[in-house]
Amino acid sequence: MNLSNPLDHDYDVLIVGAGMVGLSLANALNRTPLRVGLVEAQPLEKKVEKDDGRASAIALGSAQIFDQMGVWQPMQALGVSPIHQVQISDAGFPFTTTLSRADMHVPALGYVVENWVTEQALHQQLQESPNVEWVCPASVKAITQHSKQAQITIETAETQQHLSAQLIVGADGKQSGIRQQAHIPIRDWRYNQVLIVCTIITEFSHQHIGYEQFHPSGPCALLPMVSPPQAPTASRCCLCWTIRSEEQNALMALEDEAFMEAVTSRISPQLGRVLSVSPRYCYQPRRQHANDYFRDRIVLVGDAAHTTHPVGGQGFNLGLRDVATLAKLLIQTHRQGRDLGHPAILQQYQQRRQIDSELTLFATDLAIRLFSNTWLPLQVIRRCGLLGLAQSPFKQLFMNRAMGIAQKA
Repeated sequence: MNLSNPLDHDYDVLIVGAGMVGLSLANALNRTPLRVGLVEAQPLEKKVEKDDGRASAIALGSAQIFDQMGVWQPMQALGVSPIHQVQISDAGFPFTTTLSRADMHVPALGYVVENWVTEQALHQQLQESPNVEWVCPASVKAITQHSKQAQITIETAETQQHLSAQLIVGADGKQSGIRQQAHIPIRDWRYNQVLIVCTIITEFSHQHIGYEQFHPSGPCALLPMVSPPQAPTASRCCLCWTIRSEEQNALMALEDEAFMEAVTSRISPQLGRVLSVSPRYCYQPRRQHANDYFRDRIVLVGDAAHTTHPVGGQGFNLGLRDVATLAKLLIQTHRQGRDLGHPAILQQYQQRRQIDSELTLFATDLAIRLFSNTWLPLQVIRRCGLLGLAQSPFKQLFMNRAMGIAQKA
């Protein structure tokens, strides 16, 4: 299992996909003895400047992982909004479960960060990296496995090229081409739902409170965001509104004024009226899980391995825990002079990550099926669940897991 000649290949690790998860892994391996290649199909200038309206809820545990990478302070400088409290409710039920930072004695339950902020901070940290090399723009056309290395064929605007590495990491999202080329099957569940995402300005301050209210059509979440530079006192929120698929055309066709009225009727009265709205984007939520996280010298991280419904904001946090686990394992393995792509090493990664992934995917799927249902017995069960969640020790256990501090990388 020892690596005989480290110069038999171009890289130790080739990461395919420079989204938030791929960039996070490159940062976790930055300034280590590992030679890392980062393959991305889009030109860098397009990726860094792209703002598609999305933001992520970064759990406290994820913020700690970013801090260990040295990227949390740059992210804070670009703009992050702490979540001091979360209010969870079921439409038509007067009780609200409140989760507060005071319950856990922490500065914040988590943070809301626009995706472009995360990508830009991660990218900046790699600009002068001594061991991470960009291969961009380039797309992977083929993968060939050998006994001590894997070889990928990439295509650029000018030519085709062959690159070799001990390990290929698929960080290329839910439609992962790397996963398909590795012939790793997935289990795929679809929801008859569409997620509308946009940013809104509300009449009254969000006071760093996040809201999640469940409706028969799906959850409606509001995440507190930093104020825009041109309006430093504005109460800005990220709206994640899950609707039935058949409602999409009607809601997306509304003029902004009519859409703002529809949102005002859906959100907490504590926020008052919606004063402005950004362009709207639509996404189709789905749940999928790879049967295996590795095959030969290929390993999967993030959405390439698992995709979950956005309820609870667990998707990216789950992927970041993949990154922390894999990076730690690869650094240890390299220090011991062992082969990074050996099945015994990758099996350790899979064993450490699959249980967390299964639990998270099951919990989010259960929440959607339980709360997006008008059957009276289920209404009683979920409302009893909300009441029970407000009581210790269930509350503390739930909050530990939601904050990502119950799992160890």
